[in-house]
Order: sequence, then C-alpha cells, then structure tokens
Amino acid sequence: MPINRIVAFLGPYIAVASGVITDWLVVHVHALTTFHITRGTVSYAISQIAVFGITSLLVYAGQHKWLTGWQQYQSLIADEAFNGPDAEQHLAGSTYDEAAAVDEMPESAATPDVPES
Repeated sequence: MPINRIVAFLGPYIAVASGVITDWLVVHVHALTTFHITRGTVSYAISQIAVFGITSLLVYAGQHKWLTGWQQYQSLIADEAFNGPDAEQHLAGSTYDEAAAVDEMPESAATPDVPES
C-alpha cells in the first residue's frame, strides 16, 4: 500500500489524537498557570479548546502539505516518463490513429447541430 494512502487515511485521526494529547498535557502539566489562568474559569476552557484546535489544525496542515508534495512528485515522475529521453519511443508505439478515429465517427457527431439564422 502506498504511503500516501496511509497518510490520507490516518491523517485526521492523528490530528485529533495530537489535539487530545496536547490538551491532556495542558491540563496535567499546568502550563496555563504561567498565564495566570486557573482551573474552573471560562478562560481555562477557552484556552483548552484553542490548544486543541490549533494543534489539530497544524497537524492537518502538515498532512495536507505532505499530500500536495506527493502529488507534485507523482506529476514530475509522469512528466519525466512522457517527456524524457524515451518519449519518442512511447509516442511511436502509440496505437491511436486519428484518421481512422475520424472515419469511424458517425456523421451526426462530426457536424454539430447549429441553428441557421
């Protein structure tokens, strides 16, 4: 299985898991007390939601960036295969014959229906 499928499938789960882990660390390490935010206040809940959301979005952005890079890499490989030194051999081995395709086309498809004015 290609790695891009694994990243695409597990990415959202990893983003949520990272948000849960950072939120758990904020609660149990008491990192928010440095900002004078105590437990039981509305600001504490808001800060937990913010930490969860920011962490999840950062992980999701990393996953998206990785998948975008993978697509660009695959595009470069395809371009290199098509336009590389063996490109003439690929094109010469093509079995598509445009003249034969036009001859086989029905007459109704060859001329579009254009209303006369």
